Amino acid sequence: MPGGYSMAATQNKTAVFGSSATFPRGGRSLANAGMQQMTPRPGQAQGPHASITTSGQFQDCEQSFKFWVSGSEAGRRSLWQAWDAIDYNGNGIVSLAEIDKWVVETYPKLNNKSALMRAYKSSDLDKDSYVNKREFPVLLRNVIYFNKVWTVFEAMDTDADRRLAFPEFRQGLSLLGMASVVNPRSLFDSLDRNRGGLVLFDEFCRWVASVQCPVDGNVYTPQVTMANASPTHHHPHHKGSVHHSHSVKTQLANQFEVAEKKMQALLKDTRQLNSIWRSMDYNGNGLVSLAEMDGCVTESFKELNNKPALMRAYKATLRNPDGYVHKTEFKVLLRNMFYFNKLYTLYEVVDTDHDRRMDLTEFRSGVSFLSLKLTPAEAFDEFNFMDANGGGQVLFDEFCKWAAGKKLPVD
Repeated sequence: MPGGYSMAATQNKTAVFGSSATFPRGGRSLANAGMQQMTPRPGQAQGPHASITTSGQFQDCEQSFKFWVSGSEAGRRSLWQAWDAIDYNGNGIVSLAEIDKWVVETYPKLNNKSALMRAYKSSDLDKDSYVNKREFPVLLRNVIYFNKVWTVFEAMDTDADRRLAFPEFRQGLSLLGMASVVNPRSLFDSLDRNRGGLVLFDEFCRWVASVQCPVDGNVYTPQVTMANASPTHHHPHHKGSVHHSHSVKTQLANQFEVAEKKMQALLKDTRQLNSIWRSMDYNGNGLVSLAEMDGCVTESFKELNNKPALMRAYKATLRNPDGYVHKTEFKVLLRNMFYFNKLYTLYEVVDTDHDRRMDLTEFRSGVSFLSLKLTPAEAFDEFNFMDANGGGQVLFDEFCKWAAGKKLPVD
């Protein structure tokens, strides 16, 4: 098979994992794991002649994943060892936070948040907000695929704002093998589905799939790699539903409970506090930059590794015009890291399409999760108050300012 992934002959998805029948011998591997829907196939000449090449950037990770799903005894063992590592509480399902933690610790090369979010959404085939064991091989393929697509999107996004303006898109067409396209504006408009004048990563992914753009020589089935893939069945609760609020709140509380206890103990232990400061200020100049803070969090506080929250925490801690955190501000920085991570988690849940922009519909649907009781008219007023620039979307910074003014509870 092209790409090295075995393809099953059936579409059966009802196997019970752990049975020897799950991996029948003779090459029909992973028959019930959904991998057959992810098998690459040669590109076809349809639509714009786009092509994405990543020059083997993720080859080592991809080869490992292919081995896991090869159907061999050793591959099976590695596959389920990886599943046990990612599903560390053993409940048979993994959340986005668990996926993120596993990638950060095991495959940091794949730690691109936009790609991970897209891979997570695309792998949740039954739309229950989790990835289960049957969907794990699909997740592995999607993590590789969307990281590849992300590398091209990121290279085109020259101002690194996670959006492509038309000049960036036009200049970056050569990265898609389309430098000679006759009408780049028309092509850009076909990607910009909401006519906002900017192309988001989700829109870019939809276009890549719709034109069957080869990625490293293979085209991936859009029905599975896209987040709007039709699941085989539905559960009563869907992503983004306010009916999830209680279970999500419980999950978020559990997510930070252990880390917060660890932090509280740290703040009382001067020796340990100094040790963490030294690991953060590794060059010993008495100052900590954003990059140094980020490196320490990735290694020592993986639960807090949400970039928008860390950026906000860093900026909120600065008291000196030199743009660095000083040792006297270290405790404040640690507290801010927790506060803004909790706030970002609330924001992320309300932002149901995960584009890092909250619109009025999302805010109205999420007010109960934010422990607010607002009429539709009051929600409209609050949203407009948050939306300082009148753009119709609330960014995380705007949400933080509003939350501080409202003294929004985060626990």
